[in-house]
This record gives sequence, C-alpha cells and structure tokens, in this order.
Amino acid sequence: NLTSVTIGNSVTSIGWDVFSRSGLTSITCYATNPPVCCPGSFSEVDRSIPVYVFSSSLGAYKNAEDWKYFFNLQGFPDEYANITGTAKNGTISGVGTYLKGDECSLLVTPDFGYHFTQWADGNTNNPRTILVTEDATYNCTCVLTTSGTCGDNLYWEFVNDSLIITGSGNMYDFNIDDVPWLRVKQQITTISFPEQITSIGSNAFNGCEYLSKVEMPNAINTIGDYAFDGCKKITTPVFSSGLVTAYRAYANCPSIEVPIIPDVSATLSYLYYNCGGIKTAVKTPQNVTNTYGMFMNCENLITPALSDYVKDASYMFSSCRFLSSIDLSSFWATFSFGISTSSLTGLT
Repeated sequence: NLTSVTIGNSVTSIGWDVFSRSGLTSITCYATNPPVCCPGSFSEVDRSIPVYVFSSSLGAYKNAEDWKYFFNLQGFPDEYANITGTAKNGTISGVGTYLKGDECSLLVTPDFGYHFTQWADGNTNNPRTILVTEDATYNCTCVLTTSGTCGDNLYWEFVNDSLIITGSGNMYDFNIDDVPWLRVKQQITTISFPEQITSIGSNAFNGCEYLSKVEMPNAINTIGDYAFDGCKKITTPVFSSGLVTAYRAYANCPSIEVPIIPDVSATLSYLYYNCGGIKTAVKTPQNVTNTYGMFMNCENLITPALSDYVKDASYMFSSCRFLSSIDLSSFWATFSFGISTSSLTGLT
C-alpha cells in the first residue's frame, strides 16, 4: 500500500529490495547527492513515476546508477521551507529558513517559574528534531510550575493558596527574583514547614503580600536575610526557640502592631525595620544582647522600650520621627546614632 516516500538529506544509501514491488507513485528525495542504490532497491517500481529532487542536483541524479532509469526526474518548485513557532510562557530557538530535506532542532526554553510538557501536536521531545519538507509551525504552551526543590533535601508544593514545604535540612538562599515559587507568591496565604527544616533561605518569602500565617518549627536556627520582608498581611511574627540569626526578617511588614522579640541569643539586626504599624516597642528578653537597628524607621513608634541586658542598640530607634521621650539613665549599651527624631522632647 506504499504509494509515496520522502527520503531525507542525511540518507546516503538505500538497501537491497527496500522499495521492491512497493507500488510507489512518487518519490521525493532531499539528498543533495544521489543515495547509492543496492541491487533491487526499486525493483519492479514504475520508472515513469515523478521523482522530485533539488534542481541543482538534477544532473547528478540523471547520471547516477539506478536513479538514471527514472525518466520523470523533476526539480522542486521551491527548495526552501520556513519553520516557525511560538512558545507561550517561553521562547523557541531553531526556527528559520531551511533547505528542504535538512533537519532542524527546535528547543523550548520556559520562562522562569514554568516548565515544558509537550508541543501542541502532542510530541513531548525537547529539543525536537524536524525533517524539513515544507513550511510548518510548531507551537507549545509552557505550564506553571507548582512544585519542586528548595533545598538539598527540601521540597515545595503550592496547593490551594498554601505553600507546603517538606523534607529536612537547610533551605537554599535566593534572590528576590529567583525564588522557585515566584509565579505564585502573590497567591500564597499560608506556609507550613516540616519539623526537620533547619533554615529559611534569604528572600524566600520577600514580597509575599498576602501571606498571613506561618508555622515555624523550633529546629530552625536561621531566618535568612529579608525572609519575610514586605509581607503586608502578617500581623504576628513567629520565631523558633533555636534561632541564631534573623537579619531584617520582618522588615516592611506594616500590619505588625505588637512586635515579638524571641528570648534567644541571636542576631536580630533591623528585625522590624520600617514597620509602620508599630507604636509601642517591647523590652528585649534577657538572652537578646544585640538590637542593632531593630526599630529603625518605624515612624509611628511613640513608646520605646529598653533592656539592661542589651550591649549594642546602635540605630535601634533611628528615624522614629514621632518618638518623644526616652530614658537611658540605667542603660549602659552602645547607642551610637540610636535616635534620630524631630519630636524628641525628653531625654534622660
């Protein structure tokens, strides 16, 4: 039942009896040089059928053994073809104009936060090799990524507005624009962590504006820089009992009105930087000795609070413009540039 065959440009020979008694009615051959035909390659094939080859190769075919017996050799009316394509949420490389019979390779590169699944015709190869025979378009849609890895042994999944972290160990540190859940972060309202997680990566949830609830296991020793910076819906900050460092962890969180300072021996620099909702500070617990910049730029802070245990409170109340009075009479810590306010009327 074989009536037509297309032979690609990479074919250099045709084996014994391959098309013998096949009933071919046409042959299209994109090989620039005539493939070598073994005995019987086209045995009992009608030699009057049209054989299409490149116009520039017609002379070679007319002189090539076995091909020269096809007396209806014809040149292609158009020897080139355009391969085009689009990738929604990604880009395609390899499109362009090709000589018919050549092969081209199409590669889809998904945008960050998306992944390739298949082409519009169902093909799942990426890269995909195409035998160019005619103008053709290849399209695909890259799919939103909702799960993956976020540490050597940590995994994440986004389900129904919740980010679920599973596994154990440290989370990777991130830049603000390369967190793996970047494309869904404005849909995250809650986060849960496994009991075995030991750190939260830098910038992990920076700018998750609708995040309002976080569960934090006590095994966490590090809340990375800017981890919850800009989480506008968080009202109650949470900490682990094993915390060692949390630089600027809850900066720019305007819904925090009552700051919580964990009783841990940890570096908590700039912890509540620019949290405009805070009006009253709380005293630092005994184990906290460094409050560097803790309430810096909390412009609505009116009532400060200090602890005798603190050794370095530099910049602690810097740019708190409505702070009116503060008592340092029993305070022996470093306090360089700790206060910067135009409303200060009482300093003891």
